[in-house]
Amino acid sequence: MKSLKFTYLLTLILALTICVDAQSKNMATLGGVVTDSFGAVIPDTLVTAQNKKGKKYGAKTGDDGEYKFPLPKGVYTLEFTRPPFKALTIKKYQITDKGKMRLDVSLICGNCELIEDISWLGQSL
Repeated sequence: MKSLKFTYLLTLILALTICVDAQSKNMATLGGVVTDSFGAVIPDTLVTAQNKKGKKYGAKTGDDGEYKFPLPKGVYTLEFTRPPFKALTIKKYQITDKGKMRLDVSLICGNCELIEDISWLGQSL
């Protein structure tokens, strides 16, 4: 009886391992850096990916402007949003099962205020 339970448990573990391995082969990790038009990183940018069925995945950029999240292979609409910058939408972005994919983007300022008083080394210019 104990050997039957052990065999059942071993079979279950093996089946779960195969399922996880098969699922991981259909996944890729999308990552990159979000910057502004001057090359400065933009933290807290919301990055979303929506597939044709409407399922959404997402992440936020860290203090270093980097984002990374897993996606099943397929075609996605990607969106990068962070006020006061203009949202960036990329349609029909193909995610393959290659493992790691990189997409760096640059956002354009949409409603940014100009700084009128510029100082350099403590001196007004």
